Amino acid sequence: MRDETRKQLDRLQRLDLTGWLPSLAVLLVLFGGLLAFHTTVRKEREIGGTVLSATWRINQDTGQRYSDIHVALDNKTQVRAASLAPTLPEVGARIAVRKRAMLLGYTTYQWDGPPAVARASATGLAVQPAPTPISNP
Repeated sequence: MRDETRKQLDRLQRLDLTGWLPSLAVLLVLFGGLLAFHTTVRKEREIGGTVLSATWRINQDTGQRYSDIHVALDNKTQVRAASLAPTLPEVGARIAVRKRAMLLGYTTYQWDGPPAVARASATGLAVQPAPTPISNP
């Protein structure tokens, strides 16, 4: 076989999909590991703060409503907290938010709701959310 023909066949063999599958599998495993590492909580603690504003917002793509709570923490830092509670805290109220430091350095804040709602969710009792204009018949 001539050298030119051998080089062309070698090039075709390198471009073959089965030659790239092991590399693709390793890349997917690394990506999955990075994603798991990224979403893992490193540490979590409760912090007190005062509610600056609390409103319901609607996601324009899905129509799902979500809470938008701005809190001034005790160290005068202003943060945005998420909540799955069916009610919002009153402006000026003192609340406790969970500060979650993630592995790659970003921080999230979560409000668990009024003490009665937080106790009900901890004991496994179901809390029915208030109807929204989208879910009303």
